[in-house]
Amino acid sequence: MVRVVCSYLSLFLFPLVFLSCSSKESERPKETNVSLATDSSVVALTVALTPDQQTWLANRYGPESGIIKYEVKSGGTTTHRTTYFTEHGLREAHYLNFGTEQSPLQHITILDRGEIIAQGPGDPEPLQAPWRPDPNRALPNFRNLTDDMRKLFNLKELPSKTLFGKECKGYSLMIGKSITDIWIWEGVMLYSEIKGAPGKKIPPMIIQAISIDTSAQPEDRTFSIK
Repeated sequence: MVRVVCSYLSLFLFPLVFLSCSSKESERPKETNVSLATDSSVVALTVALTPDQQTWLANRYGPESGIIKYEVKSGGTTTHRTTYFTEHGLREAHYLNFGTEQSPLQHITILDRGEIIAQGPGDPEPLQAPWRPDPNRALPNFRNLTDDMRKLFNLKELPSKTLFGKECKGYSLMIGKSITDIWIWEGVMLYSEIKGAPGKKIPPMIIQAISIDTSAQPEDRTFSIK
């Protein structure tokens, strides 16, 4: 069950794709300089992003930074994940905790301005590669939805929900071969149900935020694996 949960989490909870480290740097698309300004500072941060990264990653979230804790239920298994983000989602880290109290395990996935770093319990060293969009594994930028994103995910709108006193927009989309219903606030996922392939009657995986703090400023070390 843990293997199944981790597989789905890598495809869905982290809205990015970790590509093979064999990708050649010379094949990377032309980069564009983008200025990101936060509400709390007049200092602009210039980051080199490819056109795809700019469309999919820049200003994904309304809040400039935050810490969100999730509960993940799949069958009879419950796991927990903590998400940290800054720069409106351009830097993001997911810490998935599973295993047992006696033998805790952790899977870490980090987006650091267009680079992906990941390490699981079985990885002797962190894996690193440039980020690229993949409609079978990535989530769209809900604050910058393009016609191509809507088509790639067969995206449909659902009735909104109120979570944590915030109105969340609902969407139904295809991720890989699975139907997922998701509710978003300012680009941030607060609740979702992964229902599996169409026609298959299986209990959905439920991912639900249990706490959200958009006043928090995660420490810089959160976005690295030592």
